[in-house]
Amino acid sequence: MLTLDNLPNTVPSKHHDNDLGGAPNAADGSIRSDRCPGERSAYFVTWPAHEGTRFVPVRVGTEELARISGETFVINSEKITAALVKHRALIEQRANERLAAQPGASEITLDIGSLG
Repeated sequence: MLTLDNLPNTVPSKHHDNDLGGAPNAADGSIRSDRCPGERSAYFVTWPAHEGTRFVPVRVGTEELARISGETFVINSEKITAALVKHRALIEQRANERLAAQPGASEITLDIGSLG
């Protein structure tokens, strides 16, 4: 079973006195990436995760986070971070479903339409 890592908050945040509950802070540039060929979201945040001891990062499209949050915030790091905190359980569930379908995957990508 894949488990999203609990990350320390490395960048000051307006969320719950900087407590993000282990979610990545989208203001940290090291977790952001652009789309790869065939992906629909323009921007992604990467949430480190492990299946046992095996590292399997989970890339989450910011457009998908905005869609399930009912807002428009593709590049607003504060809102992206809030969506990661709010939807952590759903992200982990969908990542596990994707990993079950692709057991040897070295990375999980949750693009537009992946979170419900």
